[in-house]
Amino acid sequence: MAVVGLNGSLLFPAPPDSRAAAAVGAQLIRDGATTALAAGAELKDGDEILVATDGFAALQLGDSRIRLDGGADVRLTRLERSRIGVDQIAGRAWHRVVMPDGGRYVVTTG
Repeated sequence: MAVVGLNGSLLFPAPPDSRAAAAVGAQLIRDGATTALAAGAELKDGDEILVATDGFAALQLGDSRIRLDGGADVRLTRLERSRIGVDQIAGRAWHRVVMPDGGRYVVTTG
């Protein structure tokens, strides 16, 4: 038990706190259902964020941030404390990455 207590985060990594920090004209697509994205909404693996051409969104993924311009579309493929994956499907996005030592933040584009 001492090993699990000391290294529990390595064996069972908790997902980072992932939320929408701000959103205007953005939609959250989760499991095929589309809803308006609101500030404070929890984000999960597999979520897609689609921003209208005149909208914007700001996402908090742990200590990292994404700012999405109008027309942007991203899918969150992996939300783990030391690994974050984002598919940037369309549009412009600015990423401010803060990861623990050895962490990976991967953005895939077309």
